[in-house]
Amino acid sequence: MNGQIGVYFATNRTHKLHIGAGGCLLGPRGWLDTDIEPRWPDKIVQLNATKPMGFEDNTFDYVFTEHVIEHMPYESGVAMLKEINRVLKPGGKLRISCPDLRFLIALYEDKLTDTQKAYLKRAAWSDKSKAEVPHPTPCFVVNWFVRMGFPSPASHQFIYDEETLTAAMYEVGFNPIQRCELMKSDDPELEGLEAEWRLPPGFLALESMTFEGTKVKP
Repeated sequence: MNGQIGVYFATNRTHKLHIGAGGCLLGPRGWLDTDIEPRWPDKIVQLNATKPMGFEDNTFDYVFTEHVIEHMPYESGVAMLKEINRVLKPGGKLRISCPDLRFLIALYEDKLTDTQKAYLKRAAWSDKSKAEVPHPTPCFVVNWFVRMGFPSPASHQFIYDEETLTAAMYEVGFNPIQRCELMKSDDPELEGLEAEWRLPPGFLALESMTFEGTKVKP
């Protein structure tokens, strides 16, 4: 463990790990903010979630990660889930939010909500050129979404659906698993965590699915 992490554990009783903080700081709420490329090294600890995390077994009560796992190949995502399970205490909880493949498929329905229409119009030209598409269609959105960030290593690598993600969570030792609304939880420690502010109103909820899984007790 590096010095930053040592200081954190020396001054905090509740162990809560935030993976992939980006620009969302949860430190004021008692979380250890981490990221592969910290924007603020004095506030965010460097952590590569695709590799062994370096924490001891059964360290944390909670782990939260939002829109991170889709930036890894499937095998790396499962490895991250396994590492998260390892560092959680028995009975500890993971809250994970990521894009839902079904939201892309739903854009092909005949009747779209106002939010879907607005998302379609915005996302169809969300490439580097910012060249607006005369007739935005779901095809443009799907192509953009599945390669978002390309050719950067941080580009989208694998978009999950509910069946695939929950199967991976069960496989590594989470049970029970429940689907939650964005920003809502039965556990006060896990409420209001997602960074809704980074997208126009309704967009993050539209594209995301959120689950909470509990580490199986021996």
